[in-house]
Amino acid sequence: MRDEELLLAWLHLSDIHCSKEGGANSTDRKRILTVLKRDVEAFMGEGQVPKPSALIVTGDIAATGDEPKSSTSAGEYDAATQWLDAFCTSLRIARSAVLLVPGNHDVQRPQDLDRNVKRLIDDLRRGGKRGERIEDALDHAADRAMIVRRQKNYIAFSQDFGPRDAERDPDGLWWSARLGPVGKQVRVTGLNTALLARDNKDCGLLRLGGHQLNALVCTFNKNTDLSLALTHHPLSGGWLRDEKDVVSWFKSHVDVHLSGHVHGASSEGRHSGAGSGFVTVSAGAVHAGAPNAQTRCTERADTRNHCYNFAALYRLGDGNVVLRVWHRRWSSSNAAFRSDIDQVGRSGFAEHPIIACGPRGRSPSAPPGPSDTRSILYPDPIDLKTISIADAASVVQSATGLRIELLFQGNKKVALWVKPIHCPLDERKCLLLKTACLLAGDKDTEEISIGFADTSDLCSGMGKDKFLVHRLLFPAGAVRKLAVEKNLAPDFWSSVIVEFVETPVSPIARKTVAEWPDYEARLV
Repeated sequence: MRDEELLLAWLHLSDIHCSKEGGANSTDRKRILTVLKRDVEAFMGEGQVPKPSALIVTGDIAATGDEPKSSTSAGEYDAATQWLDAFCTSLRIARSAVLLVPGNHDVQRPQDLDRNVKRLIDDLRRGGKRGERIEDALDHAADRAMIVRRQKNYIAFSQDFGPRDAERDPDGLWWSARLGPVGKQVRVTGLNTALLARDNKDCGLLRLGGHQLNALVCTFNKNTDLSLALTHHPLSGGWLRDEKDVVSWFKSHVDVHLSGHVHGASSEGRHSGAGSGFVTVSAGAVHAGAPNAQTRCTERADTRNHCYNFAALYRLGDGNVVLRVWHRRWSSSNAAFRSDIDQVGRSGFAEHPIIACGPRGRSPSAPPGPSDTRSILYPDPIDLKTISIADAASVVQSATGLRIELLFQGNKKVALWVKPIHCPLDERKCLLLKTACLLAGDKDTEEISIGFADTSDLCSGMGKDKFLVHRLLFPAGAVRKLAVEKNLAPDFWSSVIVEFVETPVSPIARKTVAEWPDYEARLV
């Protein structure tokens, strides 16, 4: 690896659904949790990941909030405590390094049989002009007591875990703490998206609320802090009624967001054209259900979509910070966890740039002036003959923030496919020019192709899904000259071609070509 410094490493689990109730789901869960623990130990033993200094669990620790359905079903948090303690022993960490947030299954739903509790939660879920604001309810002693009562068992369980010096809500509903040695500390905030959770119709009715945003924002130091935020529900898919507002605050006050709830793993960047943004990582479910059992997620549990991940923050030699995520996923055919090839690159991990430079100071969000080409060009173009494709992709992602899907080197062409970017045209041109200069190191390369295609909605790749892609074709000679001389010729962009292609994955069905100066040929 390049010269780099480890800042913080952790193990991320979610949706364990601990239960003492018998049946197929319970026996299958016990088996999967046993194999998962062994996989964690083996993967660490192989030296493929840094040793985690924290264990993060993003909700749904219990199955029913420890509300007994029968004489054998109570004690969910007792079972969770035993399992987490065993993990602490394996990781050689204390309970204080176990970071928890509650999920919708950590809510004691029978509490809503109380008419006053039900009326309050109904009113808060309704929100808006007709309903009460959650901030008002939390400031009212009687209303707050009813909200807290719905998570009483989880709160009591969670008191035995987490940093002793954490700043906590008076009732333990959320918390904030700093992890790591002095000089390398990362601020972590555990937020509660399950305050209003009730049933399978939660989507669009939940709220984070202003009090929790204050806990996230008010202790944040923009010049020194790296920030992690933990929630159970993702900030996409419309689970939170105040999702838009929450995402806006996250973009300026969070670097990495960890979540669970949806029983599928992912990691991706969410950035605005102004330069603010964060990386969001979904752990998937530790236990997504027994075989052939219908679950809450959109997939059936017979897909065996059990997931977890290791992750770490590194500061590179140039001062920039990156997040690396090692996604692990259950393989039914092997009855074992394997690297999730849908989420990681050839290096075995996904790498995401964090917008930072120097000791921590954030990069300026203002785009460089049109004549200041030195600030948008990379001084040392990459020769792909002397560096692995995976390392080249990591360099490009760290330097530009682009999310790379494919990097290919042919005899005389370098092709890069990335996720679409959304920012003003001038900023986009600077970013694409910097990317082209990064890939211009091989003197035999005649053309650099940067393509954009969102493949997230493709189904089977059998040619049934048509989608529109576009790519920019850069003359490599002109790019190399620009990279070396740091001088943008007035006619440079006239030699760059924007090509639009409509394709059923393969082969090309139709294409049109437009020159770059036609600014109406938008790139998004």
